[in-house]
Amino acid sequence: MRLLLAISLLLTQHILAQCDLKLSQKAPLDSLFIKLTCDKTDTTKVKIGVLISQAYIEIGAYDSALYYAEAAIALSEKIGYKSGIISTYFQKGVYFEAIDNHIKAIELFNIASKKAQSDGNFVKLAQCYNNIGNNYMNMAQYDKSIEYFNLSLKIREQLKDDKGIARVYNNIGNVYLSQSNYKIALDYFLKSMVIKEKLNVKPELINAYHNMGAVYLEMRDYDKSINYFRKSLNISNESKNATKAGNAATALATVKQIMLQYDSAFYFYRIADRLYAVNNNKTQLDLFYRNYGDLYLSTNKPDSAIFYFNKALSCVRTSKNSSNQCDLYNALAKMYNKQRRYEIAIAYLDSAVVLLKNFSAPRLLMNAYGEYAISHEGLGDYKKAYSYHVKFKNQNDSIYNLENSKELSSLKTQYEVDKKAAELSAKAEAEKLAQKAIDGKEQIIKNIIIVSIAIILIVVIIFTYITFMRLRTTRKQKSIIEIQKLLVDEKQKEILDSIHYAKRIQDSLLPTEKYIERKLKEQRKN
Repeated sequence: MRLLLAISLLLTQHILAQCDLKLSQKAPLDSLFIKLTCDKTDTTKVKIGVLISQAYIEIGAYDSALYYAEAAIALSEKIGYKSGIISTYFQKGVYFEAIDNHIKAIELFNIASKKAQSDGNFVKLAQCYNNIGNNYMNMAQYDKSIEYFNLSLKIREQLKDDKGIARVYNNIGNVYLSQSNYKIALDYFLKSMVIKEKLNVKPELINAYHNMGAVYLEMRDYDKSINYFRKSLNISNESKNATKAGNAATALATVKQIMLQYDSAFYFYRIADRLYAVNNNKTQLDLFYRNYGDLYLSTNKPDSAIFYFNKALSCVRTSKNSSNQCDLYNALAKMYNKQRRYEIAIAYLDSAVVLLKNFSAPRLLMNAYGEYAISHEGLGDYKKAYSYHVKFKNQNDSIYNLENSKELSSLKTQYEVDKKAAELSAKAEAEKLAQKAIDGKEQIIKNIIIVSIAIILIVVIIFTYITFMRLRTTRKQKSIIEIQKLLVDEKQKEILDSIHYAKRIQDSLLPTEKYIERKLKEQRKN
């Protein structure tokens, strides 16, 4: 029982830590109300309303959280504020998730996701898918949970949102942890932790180390579990985050309690108690006090155990967590049976059974029947005692058969998940090969283009060279011709000059035409 309660506490802490809910530690309620009063812009009022709702969830004031979430929805729809409508429906889903009404939470996250998809708000769409996955995980519908976490992961990878990717890895790890598949859970937690260490965002690192501690606790590797919880505690103290430090101290107390090191367990519980008191944080005090009471029960201090069980009951009534409330009624009944105060034990069991009519919790009902049998036997009403013993046995047999059926279903689910993973891996490999083939074809085409360009360049160079050489030869031949022409012209001139010279000599030796004509005329007269 101690181990189951311890794991329940740790899982609750680190599952809630990875929901896409921005708590308002940096925006105290007083300052938010001042802003709400002073600001006259409707869109800002919607945003502040969401922050107030978140802040009330953090301190466990769930009625107020719902009131402001619904008021923000009404205002955002009235003014047609699309982004506000998405955020407010998302916030209302967070409220129902906080009070463990997972079906209603999923319904609201689906409304928000459809509006986010229609508006192209992929950041909020990824957050919706993440929170839907968380709720399916809390309902033990692990195949649906993985489906939505993968949808969220795909969007976050496209957005290159490392912080969001780390959160989804963590949540997938939680799914496998819930199914006791520690190896795969550890792989995803390690992936998440590596990214968070790289980002060095302290709140994220606190969650990462806490989750690693939780999975090592499940694996019974207590030394590693303590090491990671101490890391979480140290960073929480450095960051002055009392709530996270309280969670880490509670986790360390839980490990020490399981190891039967009760003095150390008391030491860390006292530290956690002081830390939770700093912020008056009530959201996790029910399980904290429940485990603290169980520690007193283990050390044979029933009065102290009853005191802390009642403190836990006070917290759980505020949080409206019926399952935890029934568990505490059973625990108190068990304590009073040990003290032989059977009437008080029966009164608590009656309260548990009334609550169990509103939801299904076979194991809690079985425990109630078992304590009823002890109470009536102690009062000497053996007929009723026998009747409850029979109910206890029938309920136990029913749970045994149901768990066997769930185990087979879980194996089938695991097979389907592994099969789907193998299919995705095969598709990815095929896509990789296809991409390689495409890349190879593209490379061949590139090579052909390069070779073609090279050949064209060579042809152009050769053609240019030939043209240049031809031009050079032509110019040379033209030069020779011009020289030869000059020589011919020069020879021709020399010849003409000689002819002219001879003609002048001839002309000088021969009588002129006028002389000859005169002489001829003279001869005719004679």
